[in-house]
Amino acid sequence: MLVNPYTFVIQLINVAILFYFLKRFLFKPLNSFLEKRRESIKEQYKEAERQKLESQRLYEDYKRRIEESQEEIRLMIKGAEKEAAKTRRNILEQARQEAEEFMAKAREEIERQKNKASRELMEQSMDFSLVLASKVLEQTISKEEHHEIIRQIMDRMGESKWVQ
Repeated sequence: MLVNPYTFVIQLINVAILFYFLKRFLFKPLNSFLEKRRESIKEQYKEAERQKLESQRLYEDYKRRIEESQEEIRLMIKGAEKEAAKTRRNILEQARQEAEEFMAKAREEIERQKNKASRELMEQSMDFSLVLASKVLEQTISKEEHHEIIRQIMDRMGESKWVQ
């Protein structure tokens, strides 16, 4: 195969012209575009790093705030539990006092009713014994005399123990 030197030189010139135009109109703008893109990517990467650091700082800040809030809530709950226990103790103490007062009043009322019943029984006994004594003796004595006699008898009987 024979190579024509004239064609070879022309082809070399064509290739050189092609490289010149490719370099001038394709490689330079492409390199310029790629360099700008590289710088833009670097800037975006720096911005992403800055945002990452900022988000990490915010995350730590929020985490700290949440922990503080949780501790505050724990303290509030403990305080509320202590207050509830104190209130419960106060309510129980008040209920106990009211129950004691009620029992004391009930005992007083029972004692009063017992004394009243005892007096009524004594009066009825005196009336009955007056009627009985009147019939037995067939004489009538006054109610006051009868009461005095019964009291004297009761006083004498009070000195000794009653047998029930």
